[in-house]
Amino acid sequence: MPTVFEPQSSLTGTVRAMIETQRAEGAFSAAQCLILQHGEVLVDLTTGVLATYGNDGAQLDEHDRVNATPSTMFDLASLTKTFSAYTLLSMVREGILDLDEPVGRTLAPWAEPGKRKATLRHLLTHTAGLPPSWYGWRTPLLATLRAGGPERLTTSPIASMKNELEEDLLSTPLDSEPGQRRRYSDVSFNTAMVLAERVTGRQWPELVRAYTLEPLGLDQVTFHPDPKLTACTEYAPELHRGMIQGDVHDETSWAMGGECANAGLFATARAVADFAETLRIGACEPASHLLWDDELARIVKRAVPFEENSLNGASLGLQIGATHWMGVHGGESRGHTGFTGTSFQIDRRRALTIVLLTNRVHPSRSRNLVTALRPAVAEAAFAWVDQKDNTTRRGTGNGPWNHR
Repeated sequence: MPTVFEPQSSLTGTVRAMIETQRAEGAFSAAQCLILQHGEVLVDLTTGVLATYGNDGAQLDEHDRVNATPSTMFDLASLTKTFSAYTLLSMVREGILDLDEPVGRTLAPWAEPGKRKATLRHLLTHTAGLPPSWYGWRTPLLATLRAGGPERLTTSPIASMKNELEEDLLSTPLDSEPGQRRRYSDVSFNTAMVLAERVTGRQWPELVRAYTLEPLGLDQVTFHPDPKLTACTEYAPELHRGMIQGDVHDETSWAMGGECANAGLFATARAVADFAETLRIGACEPASHLLWDDELARIVKRAVPFEENSLNGASLGLQIGATHWMGVHGGESRGHTGFTGTSFQIDRRRALTIVLLTNRVHPSRSRNLVTALRPAVAEAAFAWVDQKDNTTRRGTGNGPWNHR
Protein backbone atom coordinates (compact mmCIF):
# COMPACT_ATOMS: atom_id res chain seq x y z
CA MET A 1 0.00 0.00 0.00
CA PRO A 2 1.47 3.41 -0.92
CA THR A 3 2.38 5.83 1.86
CA VAL A 4 -0.31 8.43 2.50
CA PHE A 5 1.44 11.73 2.84
CA GLU A 6 0.45 14.16 5.58
CA PRO A 7 -0.91 17.44 4.16
CA GLN A 8 1.08 20.65 4.33
CA SER A 9 -1.13 21.87 7.16
CA SER A 10 0.40 19.20 9.39
CA LEU A 11 3.83 20.84 9.14
CA THR A 12 2.33 24.23 9.93
CA GLY A 13 0.52 22.75 12.93
CA THR A 14 3.66 21.07 14.22
CA VAL A 15 5.76 24.21 13.94
CA ARG A 16 3.02 26.40 15.41
CA ALA A 17 2.73 24.11 18.43
CA MET A 18 6.48 24.26 19.04
CA ILE A 19 6.57 28.05 18.82
CA GLU A 20 3.45 28.62 20.92
CA THR A 21 4.72 26.28 23.63
CA GLN A 22 7.90 28.30 24.00
CA ARG A 23 6.08 31.62 23.83
CA ALA A 24 3.77 30.47 26.63
CA GLU A 25 6.87 29.63 28.67
CA GLY A 26 8.16 33.19 28.24
CA ALA A 27 10.95 32.38 25.78
CA PHE A 28 9.99 35.40 23.66
CA SER A 29 7.02 37.70 23.14
CA ALA A 30 6.88 37.52 19.33
CA ALA A 31 7.97 35.22 16.54
CA GLN A 32 7.87 34.85 12.77
CA CYS A 33 8.63 31.60 10.97
CA LEU A 34 8.82 31.12 7.23
CA ILE A 35 9.70 27.79 5.59
CA LEU A 36 10.00 27.46 1.82
CA GLN A 37 10.83 24.66 -0.59
CA HIS A 38 11.71 25.52 -4.19
CA GLY A 39 10.63 29.04 -3.27
CA GLU A 40 7.08 27.97 -2.41
CA VAL A 41 5.80 28.74 1.07
CA LEU A 42 5.23 25.71 3.29
CA VAL A 43 4.90 27.55 6.62
CA ASP A 44 4.18 31.24 7.20
CA LEU A 45 3.55 32.05 10.86
CA THR A 46 3.48 35.21 12.94
CA THR A 47 2.51 35.13 16.58
CA GLY A 48 2.70 37.09 19.79
CA VAL A 49 3.06 40.74 20.75
CA LEU A 50 5.78 43.34 20.29
CA ALA A 51 6.39 43.55 24.03
CA THR A 52 5.19 42.10 27.30
CA TYR A 53 7.19 44.61 29.37
CA GLY A 54 7.29 48.40 29.13
CA ASN A 55 9.91 51.14 29.36
CA ASP A 56 9.94 50.95 33.15
CA GLY A 57 10.63 47.23 33.12
CA ALA A 58 7.15 46.43 34.46
CA GLN A 59 4.87 43.88 32.84
CA LEU A 60 2.33 45.40 30.46
CA ASP A 61 -1.39 44.93 30.90
CA GLU A 62 -3.02 42.80 28.23
CA HIS A 63 -4.81 45.79 26.66
CA ASP A 64 -1.49 47.67 26.29
CA ARG A 65 0.15 44.93 24.23
CA VAL A 66 0.45 45.33 20.45
CA ASN A 67 0.10 42.24 18.27
CA ALA A 68 2.94 41.25 15.99
CA THR A 69 2.12 41.10 12.26
CA PRO A 70 3.97 39.85 9.16
CA SER A 71 5.26 43.44 8.83
CA THR A 72 6.87 43.38 12.28
CA MET A 73 10.61 43.87 12.13
CA PHE A 74 13.07 42.00 14.33
CA ASP A 75 16.57 42.95 15.42
CA LEU A 76 18.65 40.51 13.36
CA ALA A 77 21.73 40.76 15.62
CA SER A 78 24.48 38.59 14.05
CA LEU A 79 22.36 37.69 11.04
CA THR A 80 23.63 41.11 10.00
CA LYS A 81 26.99 39.44 9.35
CA THR A 82 25.56 37.50 6.42
CA PHE A 83 24.42 40.72 4.72
CA SER A 84 27.81 42.22 5.57
CA ALA A 85 29.58 39.27 3.98
CA TYR A 86 27.50 39.64 0.82
CA THR A 87 28.44 43.33 0.72
CA LEU A 88 32.15 42.68 1.16
CA LEU A 89 32.20 39.82 -1.34
CA SER A 90 30.36 41.92 -3.90
CA MET A 91 33.20 44.41 -3.54
CA VAL A 92 35.67 41.56 -4.06
CA ARG A 93 33.79 40.54 -7.21
CA GLU A 94 34.18 44.07 -8.56
CA GLY A 95 37.89 44.19 -7.72
CA ILE A 96 37.53 46.83 -5.00
CA LEU A 97 38.71 44.46 -2.26
CA ASP A 98 41.00 41.43 -2.47
CA LEU A 99 40.37 38.35 -0.35
CA ASP A 100 44.06 37.52 -0.03
CA GLU A 101 45.70 40.93 0.22
CA PRO A 102 47.12 41.56 3.70
CA VAL A 103 44.78 43.82 5.66
CA GLY A 104 47.85 45.73 6.89
CA ARG A 105 48.37 47.29 3.48
CA THR A 106 45.35 49.48 4.23
CA LEU A 107 45.04 49.37 8.02
CA ALA A 108 48.30 50.41 9.68
CA PRO A 109 47.72 48.59 13.01
CA TRP A 110 47.53 45.34 11.03
CA ALA A 111 50.99 45.84 9.54
CA GLU A 112 52.51 44.96 12.90
CA PRO A 113 54.35 41.65 13.41
CA GLY A 114 51.90 38.86 14.18
CA LYS A 115 49.03 40.58 12.37
CA ARG A 116 50.56 41.22 8.97
CA LYS A 117 49.57 37.82 7.52
CA ALA A 118 45.87 38.43 8.10
CA THR A 119 43.60 38.87 5.07
CA LEU A 120 39.95 39.55 4.39
CA ARG A 121 39.54 35.80 3.88
CA HIS A 122 40.67 35.29 7.47
CA LEU A 123 38.31 37.96 8.78
CA LEU A 124 35.26 36.49 7.02
CA THR A 125 35.94 32.97 8.25
CA HIS A 126 36.77 34.03 11.84
CA THR A 127 40.32 32.69 11.45
CA ALA A 128 42.23 35.98 11.84
CA GLY A 129 43.07 35.17 15.46
CA LEU A 130 40.89 37.89 16.98
CA PRO A 131 38.96 37.49 20.26
CA PRO A 132 35.15 37.26 20.20
CA SER A 133 34.50 40.79 21.44
CA TRP A 134 35.99 44.26 21.75
CA TYR A 135 35.10 46.41 24.73
CA GLY A 136 36.83 49.67 23.90
CA TRP A 137 33.47 51.42 23.92
CA ARG A 138 32.88 50.78 27.64
CA THR A 139 35.18 53.36 29.22
CA PRO A 140 34.05 56.37 27.16
CA LEU A 141 30.40 55.34 27.32
CA LEU A 142 30.32 54.82 31.07
CA ALA A 143 32.22 58.09 31.60
CA THR A 144 29.62 59.90 29.52
CA LEU A 145 26.76 58.31 31.43
CA ARG A 146 28.31 59.23 34.77
CA ALA A 147 28.56 62.84 33.60
CA GLY A 148 24.78 62.99 33.39
CA GLY A 149 22.28 63.30 30.58
CA PRO A 150 18.90 61.86 29.59
CA GLU A 151 17.48 59.08 31.73
CA ARG A 152 16.59 57.15 28.58
CA LEU A 153 18.79 57.08 25.49
CA THR A 154 17.90 55.88 22.03
CA THR A 155 21.09 56.85 20.23
CA SER A 156 24.56 56.33 21.65
CA PRO A 157 26.07 59.42 23.32
CA ILE A 158 29.52 58.45 21.97
CA ALA A 159 28.50 57.72 18.35
CA SER A 160 30.30 60.92 17.31
CA MET A 161 33.53 59.25 18.46
CA LYS A 162 33.27 56.58 15.75
CA ASN A 163 36.73 57.32 14.27
CA GLU A 164 38.41 57.06 17.66
CA LEU A 165 36.47 53.92 18.49
CA GLU A 166 37.47 52.34 15.18
CA GLU A 167 41.14 53.05 15.87
CA ASP A 168 40.82 51.38 19.26
CA LEU A 169 39.05 48.43 17.60
CA LEU A 170 41.89 48.05 15.10
CA SER A 171 44.41 47.86 17.95
CA THR A 172 42.76 44.72 19.40
CA PRO A 173 45.52 42.16 20.08
CA LEU A 174 45.27 38.70 18.56
CA ASP A 175 44.62 35.56 20.57
CA SER A 176 46.40 33.39 18.00
CA GLU A 177 48.28 33.65 14.73
CA PRO A 178 46.08 34.16 11.63
CA GLY A 179 45.03 30.89 10.04
CA GLN A 180 45.61 28.71 13.11
CA ARG A 181 42.07 28.30 14.42
CA ARG A 182 38.49 29.42 13.99
CA ARG A 183 37.11 31.52 16.82
CA TYR A 184 33.85 33.34 16.22
CA SER A 185 34.50 37.07 16.46
CA ASP A 186 32.45 40.25 16.16
CA VAL A 187 35.76 42.07 15.96
CA SER A 188 36.60 40.29 12.69
CA PHE A 189 33.56 41.62 10.87
CA ASN A 190 33.89 45.14 12.23
CA THR A 191 37.53 45.16 11.19
CA ALA A 192 36.43 44.15 7.69
CA MET A 193 33.90 47.00 7.82
CA VAL A 194 36.61 49.54 8.60
CA LEU A 195 38.75 48.09 5.81
CA ALA A 196 35.93 48.61 3.30
CA GLU A 197 35.31 52.15 4.55
CA ARG A 198 38.98 53.10 4.29
CA VAL A 199 39.39 51.63 0.79
CA THR A 200 36.28 53.30 -0.62
CA GLY A 201 35.98 56.46 1.47
CA ARG A 202 32.30 55.60 1.97
CA GLN A 203 30.39 54.88 5.17
CA TRP A 204 29.35 51.32 5.95
CA PRO A 205 25.53 51.73 5.72
CA GLU A 206 25.97 53.32 2.29
CA LEU A 207 28.02 50.33 1.15
CA VAL A 208 25.45 47.83 2.46
CA ARG A 209 22.67 49.62 0.60
CA ALA A 210 24.68 49.94 -2.61
CA TYR A 211 26.04 46.39 -2.79
CA THR A 212 23.32 44.32 -1.12
CA LEU A 213 19.99 45.87 -0.19
CA GLU A 214 19.30 47.81 -3.40
CA PRO A 215 20.59 45.21 -5.91
CA LEU A 216 18.56 42.47 -4.20
CA GLY A 217 15.45 44.63 -3.72
CA LEU A 218 15.50 44.18 0.06
CA ASP A 219 13.51 47.24 1.05
CA GLN A 220 12.34 45.54 4.24
CA VAL A 221 15.87 45.34 5.60
CA THR A 222 17.16 48.48 7.32
CA PHE A 223 19.40 49.92 9.99
CA HIS A 224 16.63 52.34 10.99
CA PRO A 225 13.20 50.70 11.43
CA ASP A 226 10.06 52.37 12.71
CA PRO A 227 10.20 51.53 16.44
CA LYS A 228 6.41 51.16 16.52
CA LEU A 229 6.68 48.30 14.03
CA THR A 230 9.57 46.56 15.78
CA ALA A 231 9.64 43.76 18.34
CA CYS A 232 11.21 44.88 21.62
CA THR A 233 14.43 43.34 22.83
CA GLU A 234 16.01 43.86 26.24
CA TYR A 235 15.36 46.09 29.23
CA ALA A 236 18.73 47.82 29.76
CA PRO A 237 18.46 50.58 32.38
CA GLU A 238 22.15 50.26 33.29
CA LEU A 239 22.98 51.88 29.93
CA HIS A 240 20.08 54.36 30.24
CA ARG A 241 18.34 52.59 27.34
CA GLY A 242 15.16 51.45 29.08
CA MET A 243 13.24 48.92 27.00
CA ILE A 244 15.03 48.71 23.67
CA GLN A 245 12.74 49.00 20.65
CA GLY A 246 13.86 49.95 17.16
CA ASP A 247 17.50 50.46 18.20
CA VAL A 248 20.12 47.76 17.85
CA HIS A 249 20.43 45.54 20.91
CA ASP A 250 24.13 44.75 20.48
CA GLU A 251 26.12 47.08 22.74
CA THR A 252 29.15 47.37 20.47
CA SER A 253 27.10 48.29 17.43
CA TRP A 254 24.90 50.67 19.43
CA ALA A 255 27.88 52.44 21.00
CA MET A 256 29.36 53.01 17.53
CA GLY A 257 26.14 54.41 16.10
CA GLY A 258 24.10 51.27 15.36
CA GLU A 259 25.33 50.70 11.80
CA CYS A 260 28.02 48.03 12.04
CA ALA A 261 28.99 44.86 10.21
CA ASN A 262 28.52 42.62 13.24
CA ALA A 263 24.96 43.78 14.08
CA GLY A 264 22.51 46.57 13.35
CA LEU A 265 20.08 45.41 10.68
CA PHE A 266 16.35 44.85 11.22
CA ALA A 267 14.05 42.88 8.93
CA THR A 268 10.91 40.81 8.54
CA ALA A 269 11.02 37.05 8.03
CA ARG A 270 9.89 37.58 4.45
CA ALA A 271 12.86 39.83 3.74
CA VAL A 272 15.32 37.42 5.38
CA ALA A 273 13.82 34.59 3.33
CA ASP A 274 14.26 36.58 0.13
CA PHE A 275 17.94 37.04 0.99
CA ALA A 276 18.34 33.40 1.99
CA GLU A 277 16.72 32.28 -1.27
CA THR A 278 19.29 34.33 -3.18
CA LEU A 279 21.99 32.32 -1.44
CA ARG A 280 20.18 29.01 -1.94
CA ILE A 281 19.70 29.52 -5.66
CA GLY A 282 23.27 30.74 -6.03
CA ALA A 283 22.85 31.94 -9.59
CA CYS A 284 25.93 34.18 -9.44
CA GLU A 285 28.63 35.40 -7.09
CA PRO A 286 28.91 35.99 -4.26
CA ALA A 287 26.02 33.57 -3.62
CA SER A 288 27.08 30.67 -5.84
CA HIS A 289 30.43 29.73 -4.29
CA LEU A 290 31.95 32.43 -2.08
CA LEU A 291 29.09 32.27 0.42
CA TRP A 292 28.59 28.54 0.00
CA ASP A 293 31.85 26.60 -0.30
CA ASP A 294 33.75 25.49 2.80
CA GLU A 295 36.88 27.62 3.24
CA LEU A 296 38.32 26.18 6.44
CA ALA A 297 40.24 23.29 4.90
CA ARG A 298 42.26 25.65 2.72
CA ILE A 299 42.89 28.15 5.52
CA VAL A 300 43.67 25.90 8.47
CA LYS A 301 46.05 23.19 7.27
CA ARG A 302 45.31 20.76 10.09
CA ALA A 303 42.37 19.50 12.13
CA VAL A 304 40.32 22.62 12.79
CA PRO A 305 39.64 23.32 16.47
CA PHE A 306 36.09 24.66 16.57
CA GLU A 307 34.59 26.37 19.57
CA GLU A 308 31.09 25.63 18.30
CA ASN A 309 29.72 22.12 18.80
CA SER A 310 29.14 19.99 15.72
CA LEU A 311 30.20 22.66 13.21
CA ASN A 312 31.26 21.00 9.96
CA GLY A 313 32.84 24.04 8.34
CA ALA A 314 32.40 27.64 7.29
CA SER A 315 32.12 29.60 4.08
CA LEU A 316 33.05 33.27 3.72
CA GLY A 317 30.20 34.31 6.00
CA LEU A 318 28.03 31.25 6.78
CA GLN A 319 28.27 28.35 9.19
CA ILE A 320 28.15 24.91 7.59
CA GLY A 321 26.51 21.89 9.18
CA ALA A 322 26.11 23.41 12.64
CA THR A 323 23.92 20.51 13.68
CA HIS A 324 23.56 21.74 17.27
CA TRP A 325 21.13 24.36 15.94
CA MET A 326 20.47 23.22 12.34
CA GLY A 327 19.20 19.79 13.43
CA VAL A 328 20.92 16.41 13.37
CA HIS A 329 20.01 16.04 9.69
CA GLY A 330 21.32 19.53 8.87
CA GLY A 331 24.86 18.52 8.04
CA GLU A 332 24.57 20.04 4.56
CA SER A 333 22.84 23.23 5.69
CA ARG A 334 24.34 26.70 5.61
CA GLY A 335 23.14 29.56 7.75
CA HIS A 336 23.63 31.81 10.75
CA THR A 337 22.12 32.71 14.10
CA GLY A 338 21.65 35.98 15.95
CA PHE A 339 21.94 36.63 19.70
CA THR A 340 18.46 38.17 19.86
CA GLY A 341 16.90 34.84 18.84
CA THR A 342 17.08 34.96 15.04
CA SER A 343 18.29 32.42 12.49
CA PHE A 344 18.08 31.20 8.94
CA GLN A 345 19.35 28.07 7.26
CA ILE A 346 19.34 26.84 3.69
CA ASP A 347 19.70 23.36 2.23
CA ARG A 348 20.33 23.19 -1.53
CA ARG A 349 19.76 19.45 -1.84
CA ARG A 350 16.31 19.76 -0.32
CA ALA A 351 15.75 23.20 -1.92
CA LEU A 352 14.75 24.28 1.58
CA THR A 353 14.93 27.61 3.41
CA ILE A 354 14.00 28.01 7.09
CA VAL A 355 13.74 31.43 8.75
CA LEU A 356 12.96 31.83 12.46
CA LEU A 357 12.88 35.29 14.03
CA THR A 358 12.16 35.83 17.72
CA ASN A 359 12.96 38.41 20.40
CA ARG A 360 14.27 35.88 22.91
CA VAL A 361 16.16 38.60 24.86
CA HIS A 362 12.86 40.26 25.84
CA PRO A 363 12.81 41.36 28.58
CA SER A 364 16.11 39.72 29.56
CA ARG A 365 18.87 37.66 27.96
CA SER A 366 18.91 35.29 30.94
CA ARG A 367 16.89 32.54 29.21
CA ASN A 368 17.67 30.95 25.87
CA LEU A 369 15.03 28.35 25.10
CA VAL A 370 15.42 29.14 21.40
CA THR A 371 18.49 26.90 21.33
CA ALA A 372 16.09 23.94 21.51
CA LEU A 373 13.48 25.46 19.19
CA ARG A 374 15.77 25.99 16.20
CA PRO A 375 16.79 22.35 15.67
CA ALA A 376 13.27 21.14 16.47
CA VAL A 377 11.78 23.32 13.72
CA ALA A 378 14.52 22.26 11.32
CA GLU A 379 13.97 18.56 11.99
CA ALA A 380 10.22 18.94 11.50
CA ALA A 381 10.84 20.61 8.15
CA PHE A 382 13.39 17.99 7.08
CA ALA A 383 11.05 15.13 7.98
CA TRP A 384 8.11 16.65 6.11
CA VAL A 385 10.10 17.53 2.99
CA ASP A 386 11.92 14.20 2.87
CA GLN A 387 8.66 12.29 3.23
CA LYS A 388 7.04 14.43 0.55
CA ASP A 389 9.93 13.95 -1.85
CA ASN A 390 10.05 10.20 -1.24
CA THR A 391 6.31 9.95 -1.80
CA THR A 392 6.54 11.96 -5.01
CA ARG A 393 9.34 9.76 -6.33
CA ARG A 394 7.14 6.71 -5.73
CA GLY A 395 4.53 8.33 -7.95
CA THR A 396 1.64 8.17 -5.49
CA GLY A 397 0.53 11.70 -6.26
CA ASN A 398 -0.75 12.23 -2.73
CA GLY A 399 1.02 15.54 -2.14
CA PRO A 400 -0.73 18.91 -2.52
CA TRP A 401 2.30 20.19 -4.47
CA ASN A 402 1.07 18.13 -7.42
CA HIS A 403 -1.89 20.45 -7.76
CA ARG A 404 0.00 23.74 -7.77
